[in-house]
Amino acid sequence: MPLVQVAKHVNGPRGVLIEALRRVVEYLYLTKDRGLVYVRQEDESLTVWCDASWNADPDTGRGRTGYLLIMGGAAIAWGCRMQSLITLSSTDS
Repeated sequence: MPLVQVAKHVNGPRGVLIEALRRVVEYLYLTKDRGLVYVRQEDESLTVWCDASWNADPDTGRGRTGYLLIMGGAAIAWGCRMQSLITLSSTDS
């Protein structure tokens, strides 16, 4: 089950969601000694990637918007969130 689906039901998980949450927590525990290493490079340019989807969530009908900022070849910021509007077509969105 995708983590986005699990995160929507954190307040009252049942059945499959409890198993998915257990697997997420187990993964985080087993990989706590890992991390990202950033090495300074000559190229300090900033690159921004952004994408959106409409009506992507079958439960709510909302789309998602995501972004990624890369500086010097390393990710420095990223995010994803549900859009506030519900649309029925790409023209509406």
